[in-house]
Amino acid sequence: MRELTVERLREVLTYSPRSGFFRWRRPGRRVRVGDVAGSVDGRGYRKITIDRQTYPAHHLAWFYTTGSWPSQQLDHRNGDRADDRLANIREATRQENDRNRRCVNRWGLKGIYRQHGRWCSRIKFGGRSMHLGMFDTAEEAHAAYCAAAREHFGQFACDGNRAA
Repeated sequence: MRELTVERLREVLTYSPRSGFFRWRRPGRRVRVGDVAGSVDGRGYRKITIDRQTYPAHHLAWFYTTGSWPSQQLDHRNGDRADDRLANIREATRQENDRNRRCVNRWGLKGIYRQHGRWCSRIKFGGRSMHLGMFDTAEEAHAAYCAAAREHFGQFACDGNRAA
């Protein structure tokens, strides 16, 4: 992936940090000048192929604006993997990136589960799982998770709700 230079990238694409879109500067067999570059893959990331090599668009956005490849993983602040606006991308460790993941449970609320007819809340950090309590409602359990996430994860805390 490192063969691409920033000069070559800027030669073939333009990037708008405000919209997050790359556009082609040169026509090709299937593209016109000004067309939005790339397509969204099955995992929700926009991918762009340049000189027969495919790159994640958020990595290209970082490279285009900073002139260097990211030294860590890149995290989408709002959890939308196709939103490649510069304001939505930040470097993160693997652990920080994982903390900003969306909810995958059937209730759509991160950090909760059912046990013996009650709602429980738990958070994982520092390699350990911490029980936050048992609650009468899913919303109360989720609120406990959110408070603990803000305390322990700071700017990488995510309430984890499903996107509408």
